[in-house]
Formats: sequence, C-alpha cells, structure tokens
Amino acid sequence: MQEERLIFQMAENGIIKHKISSMCVAPLSHSKAEAQEQTYLIFTKYCDEWAMFKALDNGMVQHVKSKMCIHYQSDEPVPPNDVPLLLYSGCQSKDKHRFQWFYEIPGESVIVLIMIYK
Repeated sequence: MQEERLIFQMAENGIIKHKISSMCVAPLSHSKAEAQEQTYLIFTKYCDEWAMFKALDNGMVQHVKSKMCIHYQSDEPVPPNDVPLLLYSGCQSKDKHRFQWFYEIPGESVIVLIMIYK
C-alpha cells in the first residue's frame, strides 16, 4: 500500500482530490479562461469544472477544459522528489507519465490514482 500522502482520488465527475487534505487538483490560471502549455497544477479549495479531469485508456490523465494531459517537469525516468506536475498538449502514452488505477474504495464513487514510474 502506498503512503496516504501520495494518494489522490478521482471522483466520477472527474474531480481529483488529495486524500489527506481533500484539496482539489487544478491548473494554476488567473483567468480560468485557458490553460497554457506548461501550466502548473496546484492544490485548491475550489473544486469546480476547472478542476475536472478525465482518465484516458492509455493511462494518461487529461484536463477536461484544456484537453492537455498531466506530465511531470523532469526528463528523468524516475523524477526526484517535489517535481511539479504540469499540463502539456501531448497525451500519447509515455510510461513515465502514466497513472495507474490502483484500487477502488468499496462503497465510494472514487478511484485512487498513483503515478507509476517504469
């Protein structure tokens, strides 16, 4: 089992929440009008349509509004600790950017996702 501080839950509506803090993951954007390439992902208390994501069949996670996917800011196959997550337009499956649907929580409409490194 992974450390709980590393676990995020994606609800059926696509909102991703940090399990321990219940903060949502969303792109950092001042206007919410449009996320740009390399927009940082942040924790926020605002869990609205701007914080909606979609799990793709290839293991990538796509931001619904911008259609960009989550990548980490590192060229390392296994990134060092505290590497930021960003949005990039590329949503092709790359092992280092895939998420694993780790397990379902019985009785809850969430799926836990953990970034996997190969």
